[in-house]
Amino acid sequence: MTTSNGRVRTRLSPKQRKEQLLNCALSAFSRRGIARAGHADIADVANVSVATVFNYFPTRDELVDAVLAEAEREFTAILSNSVSEEPNSLRAALNRVTAEVIDAALDEQDWLKIWFEWSTSIRENIWPQFAKTNQKFIDKLAEQFQAGLARNELNTEHSPADLANMVNGVIYMLYLQANQHADKEQLTGKAQSYINVLLEA
Repeated sequence: MTTSNGRVRTRLSPKQRKEQLLNCALSAFSRRGIARAGHADIADVANVSVATVFNYFPTRDELVDAVLAEAEREFTAILSNSVSEEPNSLRAALNRVTAEVIDAALDEQDWLKIWFEWSTSIRENIWPQFAKTNQKFIDKLAEQFQAGLARNELNTEHSPADLANMVNGVIYMLYLQANQHADKEQLTGKAQSYINVLLEA
């Protein structure tokens, strides 16, 4: 179908359209911010009417929830993917976690920008969900450290929970550093140094 301005509009199924709009929402939210992005921004990115966006996301709360849920899904998948691969060691899992974060940051993935903006939205009503999800992530990391201790993979006086929180901090540092110096080799070296400290502390 060709619109009046000469653009070709592709007819999508409702499922495909919602997926398209969600991807456009991620782009808009990463660019404009969680508090500022809205239906009109998404319509502009997707080249559809604002009414179309409202048809799939009837309220701003539903729109924000969908965007944050996608950022949450992507972030938690980093750990799930990292611990399910071989070799099944603590160091290998941590290497994979940090490598995925570095790659996502260097690729300027929209969901990662949203995740870290969400992490600082302490005064917003969206904060409790972030805190809950982030704690689940930390708990899963702690399980990996507990398993590593059982396999004698590290020598430390710190608890698995403390070590997991340290990794969470490392992930944030790597994200910041990736936005300051986009050098993958350098970032990977820093990640290795941080992991060495954690496993030998």
